[in-house]
Amino acid sequence: MNRPLKTMGRCNLAVGAPHAATSEPNNDSHSILAGYPDVLNTGHISEILGTHPNTTRALIHQGIIPGALRIGRKLYVPRARFIAYLAGDING
Repeated sequence: MNRPLKTMGRCNLAVGAPHAATSEPNNDSHSILAGYPDVLNTGHISEILGTHPNTTRALIHQGIIPGALRIGRKLYVPRARFIAYLAGDING
């Protein structure tokens, strides 16, 4: 079940925003993430990837989306770590 989740998240983003896979992960001023805060919640990530929030939570829990922080009951991912994930940096 891990494999479909990995490809679904990446494919949805690649279809919706082809410029997100550029080679400059730190320069996001003109990207789809420009209007988002420095720390993304699961709602933000779901909106960006085009996935259901439960799928986003599963991707985070499985470690596919790296760098998640839990504050209380909420999950957050620093935008820089999420950009690295989108760029294909496996270290996040």
